[in-house]
Amino acid sequence: MTGSRTKTLIRLFRGLERLALVVFLLLLLVMLGPALIGPHYLAHRFSPSQAIATPEALETRLGVPLQRIQIQLQGEAYILAIAPMVMWAMPEGPPVYVFDVQDGLIDYTTDLGDDQDFVARWITASDFASSGWSIRDALP
Repeated sequence: MTGSRTKTLIRLFRGLERLALVVFLLLLLVMLGPALIGPHYLAHRFSPSQAIATPEALETRLGVPLQRIQIQLQGEAYILAIAPMVMWAMPEGPPVYVFDVQDGLIDYTTDLGDDQDFVARWITASDFASSGWSIRDALP
């Protein structure tokens, strides 16, 4: 009798070990999934695939409302169009698009917080700081 109980308990523990492993792997996938998929999603969802002439055309293409801020850089006026952040994709900042009045879309980044070159070109060098915009404005 004792031998069959021992075998039953051993089978039960092996089953629990497998269940614990499956639960652990699922939790790992849920926790790491956004970090693995997020940048790919942002790059495809928020990268303009065609020439975009106006913030309104971009807003229509993306299907999300954009905040617009006019900045001055070296005496020229530009419009920054800021899309809302996709929080599950874990970006460090929102997608931002730069429009020139004559040329349409001239530059963009899908993650403002992770693109220091873009920040140096358009944010630091311009009068953006006086716009009163905060990254919190892009949070859902």
